[in-house]
Amino acid sequence: VCYEGAPAPAGAPYQRPGLVAELERLAVGGERAALLETFLRSVVGMSELDLAAYRATTVWPRRVDAAPTILRELRAEASAAAGLEELGGVAAPVLLLLGGASLPAFHAATAALAARLSRVRVSIIEDARHAAHHTHPDRFVAEVLAFFGSPAGRSGPPR
Repeated sequence: VCYEGAPAPAGAPYQRPGLVAELERLAVGGERAALLETFLRSVVGMSELDLAAYRATTVWPRRVDAAPTILRELRAEASAAAGLEELGGVAAPVLLLLGGASLPAFHAATAALAARLSRVRVSIIEDARHAAHHTHPDRFVAEVLAFFGSPAGRSGPPR
């Protein structure tokens, strides 16, 4: 299961130039909340209204505590092991989840990975953005359960 985690295709990066350096400065300064907020605005495309709602959840403090891991993830996505060609070789069934209202970069990345996978299902959660597991949890879980309940999701390795 991959929820908007497909690598960005060439020419359609998730992050703007200088973002990692900006996030590193915030991490070094101990500004974890600002690091998370900057990431959510810049990469995820979260609006101020959505950000305010997210801050009010019980998950927010844990996400702030884990904010420095964002840097590790941004660096890892640039590695060859996390590239479209490598991940496109996965032979197991894959569910790609995509928020219908997510930024165009997530749509492009999902389409690029789906085109390379031999056993793929793409499910779109309408009206959702990148944080659908928080904003639309029932629909998110329903898609995952439907996938694992399907013959494709239950199948073993290719023969």
